[in-house]
Amino acid sequence: MHSLDIRRGVTADASALAEFAARTFADTFAAHNSPEDMQAHLASSYGVRQQTAELADPGIVTLLAHRDGRLVAYA
Repeated sequence: MHSLDIRRGVTADASALAEFAARTFADTFAAHNSPEDMQAHLASSYGVRQQTAELADPGIVTLLAHRDGRLVAYA
């Protein structure tokens, strides 16, 4: 059984989190939205700049779950 490592995200995680979050959101909701709306939402909500700001904010806790060094979930 592979272990799951859960830790608090840091600003160095912003790029990986932005890619993962955008991909999982698109996988879930793309079929129900126009490509233009989806791109606009992804750019405003899941970009590296947005994720960096959220990860740097002490009032926001972002947890990342890694399995075998690969990001598999976040909250």
